[in-house]
Amino acid sequence: MKWRHLDHILLALALLLLLLSLLWWPLRMLYADSAFMSWRILQWEQMDAGRWRWLSYITQFFPWLAVKGHAPTAAVLAIYSVALQLPHTIVSYIAWRKAARGTALASLFLSAVWMNSAWFIPVSEMHLAATVVLLWGLFPRHGWLAALAWLTHPGIGPFALLFIVFPGEWARRRNALLWLIPAVAFKQIFGDSYEQGFAAGLLDWQHIPDSYVFAFLKRQWCQPVWLFSIALMPLSWLWLERRRALLHLCFCLGLLLLLALIYRKGDGDIWMQKNLLPLCMAMALPAWLHLDNSVTKTEMPYYDRLLLLTLPFMAYTVWLGQKDALLRWKQLDRRMQQTDGSGKWLVKEDEQLHDALGSVWALPYESLLYSAWKTPKQQKTLLPYQEMPPPEASRPDLFIGAPFMPPLPLSKLNRRYFFLPLRAYQFTNSGKILR
Repeated sequence: MKWRHLDHILLALALLLLLLSLLWWPLRMLYADSAFMSWRILQWEQMDAGRWRWLSYITQFFPWLAVKGHAPTAAVLAIYSVALQLPHTIVSYIAWRKAARGTALASLFLSAVWMNSAWFIPVSEMHLAATVVLLWGLFPRHGWLAALAWLTHPGIGPFALLFIVFPGEWARRRNALLWLIPAVAFKQIFGDSYEQGFAAGLLDWQHIPDSYVFAFLKRQWCQPVWLFSIALMPLSWLWLERRRALLHLCFCLGLLLLLALIYRKGDGDIWMQKNLLPLCMAMALPAWLHLDNSVTKTEMPYYDRLLLLTLPFMAYTVWLGQKDALLRWKQLDRRMQQTDGSGKWLVKEDEQLHDALGSVWALPYESLLYSAWKTPKQQKTLLPYQEMPPPEASRPDLFIGAPFMPPLPLSKLNRRYFFLPLRAYQFTNSGKILR
């Protein structure tokens, strides 16, 4: 097989993922971060950077135009789903034009493999920041891309630093430090507590054994996505000198220690998957660079054909994610059907609910968007609670969302998309109303 054949295969797969993002928009957009960001665009009819993540405007622009054009809820969500996949498709197309199959392969893995939940929880600033790093790999002298990636999500910073200092790449990327250092200082000085926590966690050495990173790896080590990332390291060393291979191993171990210092027990699995993304990218960096530097080869060497085995693995990962997302969708649909008519309902946040839906913090937005699309004249919202409902639930004039968001008066709901009755929250348990 010739190299150009592989380039065509990678571009075709990127276009296929773009098409699937349109076909599977309900599974992608009525889920966690995606539902929350979609609700904000529909509710306030404006784009929201959130924590100074201005790169989010790139993916929010098209659904924002749809809202301004008074498009229905389903159309806005479908457009948003496609827009979230569009950056990866563009990077894959540029890589195809430049015959940089390593970058194209990395873009596909970023969408479907390296973040096992990314395909169905696509609103992730870390995800966008990693895409910018891929673009920087295509244009290494544009050091400002490193700063843009850091400003989008500081968690990508260690990988950006590895990209700068990796042997053989320093000459082309050293000017990026002139951009990256001010971006780091800017985030630490003007960012909120979330951003500053990346540095604060480094000072707490005594709690390393209790880090959630190690507990997560111990529980997830047999998952295909992690096994694949670990397998890329010895494959990468086929193209590295002994000294460079040792430096690469030390950096990957150092990055794991850095994550262990920052993150403590209690972080959710989805959150940890996002923040182990830089580690997985670091493991694959030599293989990625080797493929990008193999433009002059016309025939694929035997060991490079091993990369073709990653394509069915990627397909399996997407299928597995679709299976899990579809199962969650059916559970959400069943719980929505258990409530009669429009209204605001309280749902007990127990083990059964978590087994069915996983993360439930965004359930108020998921359920409201679901009904706004399916039954716009009978809209409803589900509010999970643990021991006792929040005291605001007794007020009929409030919509209660995520715990970190203040309740919203019903009078401020965007009536073009959302309508809830002036009624207090009611209890529901297995579809039976408790009076």
